[in-house]
Amino acid sequence: MVRHKIIRANFYATSSGKMPVREWLLSLDKQDRIEIGGDIANAEYNWPVGPPKCKPLERGIFEIRSNISTGRTARVLFFIESKEMYLLHGFIKKSQKTPRRDLELAKRRKKEMEG
Repeated sequence: MVRHKIIRANFYATSSGKMPVREWLLSLDKQDRIEIGGDIANAEYNWPVGPPKCKPLERGIFEIRSNISTGRTARVLFFIESKEMYLLHGFIKKSQKTPRRDLELAKRRKKEMEG
C-alpha cells in the first residue's frame, strides 16, 4: 500500500532566500536531524497529530516535539495553510515553557508569509 502525505512540509524563506529552519537542522548532528525529520514526516503523513508529538500553541501555530541526543528536546514551530505545512522556526528547548521570543519570531514569520 502506498501512503500519501496529507500535508507537505515547506521551509519558511526570508526575502533573501535564506531558510532558517533548514540551516538550523543542518547545524545539528546527523542522528538529531534524522529524529526531527522523522517527526516532521510523521506529521506530513498522519495529520492531525496530537500530543505528545505535536501541540497547538497560539494563533494557528503548532509545535513538533522531538527528543534528541543527550536528553535534549527540540521544537519546530509551524503553521498550516491549504494542505501545506510551513516550518517557521526551530530551536533546542531549555525551559519548561516555550520561550516567548521563539513564539514571537514564529508569529512574525507567519504574518510575513500571509502577506
